[in-house]
Amino acid sequence: MDQFGFDQPIPYCPVCNQPWDEATNKEAHVSACLGEDHIPPFPAAPHNASDTSDEIEILPSSTTTKPKQNPSIKPTSKSQVNGVANLLIHIEKLLVQSISDGRIRSAVVCNPDVLYIRTSSSLTDRGASDLTWGCGYRNIQMLFSAVRHLEAYRQALTSHPELNSQSPLQAELSNKRPSTSHNVGDPIEIPSIQSWQRIIEEAWKKGFDTPGADSFSHKLVGKKKWIGTTEAYVAFTSLRIRARVIDFPNPTGPKGTHLGLTNWVRGAHQSLQSSYFNGTSVSSNTPANGSASGHVSSIINTDKMPLYLQHAGHSRTIVGFETDTQGNENLLIFDPAKAVPTALKSLCGFMTSRSNLFSLKRLKSSNDSSQNPEPILDLSQHSKLLAPFRVSIKSLSRRDQYQILCVDNGPLLSPSELESRKVIVSTRIE
Repeated sequence: MDQFGFDQPIPYCPVCNQPWDEATNKEAHVSACLGEDHIPPFPAAPHNASDTSDEIEILPSSTTTKPKQNPSIKPTSKSQVNGVANLLIHIEKLLVQSISDGRIRSAVVCNPDVLYIRTSSSLTDRGASDLTWGCGYRNIQMLFSAVRHLEAYRQALTSHPELNSQSPLQAELSNKRPSTSHNVGDPIEIPSIQSWQRIIEEAWKKGFDTPGADSFSHKLVGKKKWIGTTEAYVAFTSLRIRARVIDFPNPTGPKGTHLGLTNWVRGAHQSLQSSYFNGTSVSSNTPANGSASGHVSSIINTDKMPLYLQHAGHSRTIVGFETDTQGNENLLIFDPAKAVPTALKSLCGFMTSRSNLFSLKRLKSSNDSSQNPEPILDLSQHSKLLAPFRVSIKSLSRRDQYQILCVDNGPLLSPSELESRKVIVSTRIE
């Protein structure tokens, strides 16, 4: 177990921070926080408020009882992970407009390969909703959606059985032997929640993070258990990916602010921009009123990996940061508990776990007509559209402790390095 104790249910809503008790319908509560327009209807199956089961129901593909589907999730027999692609590309356009309107001075965004993957509020063909407990897995998936493109790790990842087109679970359900082959150029699978559970369990069996494994009784597969930074570290490290845990145990700025965290995020981008991240600047020096500005502002788009951000009870993915005209900084966040604004989502591609391509059919609502024009990004709405992704240093002060998991570029961990990293050692920023 890590310092936040993520093998226990969180005592409050991860969106509004209001406490809940055993009688709370947690999924309905989170849905209300996010707004009905932003989250699909919940399945008609009754919710038992007293149900304390932590088991994930695994439904065989041949079952005759089909659960209701989230209309934005295509049911598959392979439990594919679905994500929103191209989102950072459109966010970058909004940031450029925000500079032109004099709202911010500059921004840095990470590798655009990262997919936005949210927790599901509906039953899928593989089991129950993960809305109230799956954030850790969804952030692992978002981080991995970018990491899988790093050439240094590709060869090792393509040989892993959980990253092929048919996992052991899929093979079991279809009574087939799992595939171990992977064609050159094939996209690398983003593992499902169940696959990540197996990856973590297998790592525990090999001696990774024994105290953490003990806290889960060495059983994670099929369990609706909250996981945290240390489980994410175990998952990536066991795949021979270079991961690090950074601890921010206390606020370091005035009024309980986490200046140490925001400074570290900024420093990580600045120190790495000149190396393999290959930052590219997009300048904007003409405000909306047409007058020339006194300085050149810019958006830096990089190849930097996203960052896994954890606090007690919830985790999110850092995809960049911005600096306003007063020098204040906001983190840019993908929160798996929040929905992408409809105006943005309609412009983005819909990517399955195996897709490597961004030339995707745009998402359309059920009442769209093929005769309707292609959606256009309304740049004048930049403040409203960027709001779900902005996290200010003031809002970070609501929590006393944070952890970040970051992934470094290769080479692959050697056998000796892998052995030495079975005991987790974090870097503390105080």
